[in-house]
Amino acid sequence: MSAMEDSLRQHLAQFDPTPTDDDIAAEGFDGGERIGGWRVTDAGSADWALRRIADAEKAQRAAIALAEQQIAQVNAWLEGETAKTQRTIDFFTGHLADYHRDLLAADPKAKTISLPHGKLVSRVTPDRVEVDEAEVAALPDGMKRVKVEPDKKAILAHVKATGELPVGVTLIPGEIRFSVKTGGDE
Repeated sequence: MSAMEDSLRQHLAQFDPTPTDDDIAAEGFDGGERIGGWRVTDAGSADWALRRIADAEKAQRAAIALAEQQIAQVNAWLEGETAKTQRTIDFFTGHLADYHRDLLAADPKAKTISLPHGKLVSRVTPDRVEVDEAEVAALPDGMKRVKVEPDKKAILAHVKATGELPVGVTLIPGEIRFSVKTGGDE
């Protein structure tokens, strides 16, 4: 931008109260509080602000789409590379397990074999059970447990009806929340 264009832009800016991208970046927000002098003063400036938000959301969606495309390409490459190396890992791990199994058969105390480039470790896993979820109801009571959790809707109804708070309950008053819906969301 030439010095003359910059000078003209500065001169015209004094008559145009709408902030530029540079103004927005400089003005910023601090903990949700607006900093600076620009304000929404009427329906026209509110609609202008909505258009700016819609444009920014569109730019965000485009950036996310591009990033997701790049991530998908990198993940596809990574999947191919790890598949190749995983075959090697599985091959040697299987042979090492066979070797260690033979050593354990000869000496049951040989649970850990220490070598210069790593260790072969064997551990017995504990017994476990799997339960068919459809058959849980048929199990005796001593073999089931019930998760107990507060019914927050019932507690709120009780507080609103009686005004008393049960022990351990804190009432958090509702608040007005503001949100913005732009035409770009449709």
